[in-house]
Amino acid sequence: MTKAQLVLKVSNATTMDIPQAEIATQAVIDCLKAGIKEDGRVIIKDFGIFKVLDKAERKGRNPRTGESCIIHARKVVSFKSGKLFKNSLNEV
Repeated sequence: MTKAQLVLKVSNATTMDIPQAEIATQAVIDCLKAGIKEDGRVIIKDFGIFKVLDKAERKGRNPRTGESCIIHARKVVSFKSGKLFKNSLNEV
């Protein structure tokens, strides 16, 4: 699903027109990003947890040339789904 499709679904699920739904969707995305940056995690009950993980520096290689290089330490965002969400995905 793209952001545009999400905006359309929000618009259809509420009484908002598309520009209002786009503003609301962007506000939620901005709040998620800010929460992850500030607190290092965002917990949405019955959905899951977004959290920041630290990746250590490691050796890697360029797949085109085979040349080895160092991949610098960095932060990545991880998502772990909640039980209810995970169970709903696996329902038959």
